[in-house]
Amino acid sequence: MQGNAKPSGAGKWLWYVERENELFIDADDPHRKGRRDLVLERLARCTLVKKVVRVAVAPSATPGNWHIAVELRVKLNETMRSAWRLRLGSDIFHEAHNMKRIALGVKYPNLLIRQTPIPGWRKSDAICECPEKHGAHPACEPGRRFRSTDTMNFFRDGSA
Repeated sequence: MQGNAKPSGAGKWLWYVERENELFIDADDPHRKGRRDLVLERLARCTLVKKVVRVAVAPSATPGNWHIAVELRVKLNETMRSAWRLRLGSDIFHEAHNMKRIALGVKYPNLLIRQTPIPGWRKSDAICECPEKHGAHPACEPGRRFRSTDTMNFFRDGSA
């Protein structure tokens, strides 16, 4: 798969919106050096582990990349969830976008958009059949609801 293009014949996009008692970690690992294992090791050793209800691990559509969903016994605000995701090893670019969305007051700063369900996890919050992955798409109902403005181009020169 090239860039954000959807592979031909692929199914729907499932939108998972992170809740106050969840962490959605994007463990991108293009060089396959064990990012998923690092995240899971950090989670097992950190103080947050006492508050973990369950963990689900699912491969991303990109080989070597993973999505890790963590359910907590406690609720955390957006900033604390972002701090924990960074500490655990979530993709730094994903988190930079999330932090900027938090600063701009975007209602849903962190979500995972996947082509397959997260095994053993709750149902996705929305589904769309867009031909490619998302920034903001006026014709996409979940895109309008969860990404009302184009949040993917935040860090181009002059955008700060």
